[in-house]
Amino acid sequence: LRRLFLLLRDDPRNLNVQEEAESDHMSVSQKQRTCLHYASRRTVSMVNYLMIIVLMPILLLGYFLLAERRQMEALLSAGADSSFFSQKGNTALHYLCQRKTTRLVPLLLHRNNITVTTEQDGETPLDIASRLKFKKIVHMLTKKQ
Repeated sequence: LRRLFLLLRDDPRNLNVQEEAESDHMSVSQKQRTCLHYASRRTVSMVNYLMIIVLMPILLLGYFLLAERRQMEALLSAGADSSFFSQKGNTALHYLCQRKTTRLVPLLLHRNNITVTTEQDGETPLDIASRLKFKKIVHMLTKKQ
């Protein structure tokens, strides 16, 4: 395990575990959430860890070893759909705005994530960031629009 950690720490690209057929990064939970939704949540509970185990067991090790930003980059590079809606209509960007995860918002915006999608309560990511007074995120989202 230590050798694997050192190998991935030096170069995360050494982890290449995509299946040839269908990769499980697009697996969906009962709540219609993908791994990207769970990774977007700032506070990760034990239930979220378990959902990641169920949805994406191969990249679980990467979840613990890679930094949060690298993890998000790995999921996006693997083809995770950043505009996928959860059961309540949230995208990964909605979760980042709810949790004030300023450092990860540009990753999704760079992927041309749609910023005008509304969730179950009719709020866009910009509405959420404005309501919670997250000025940096509001600035990023308005600049994108």
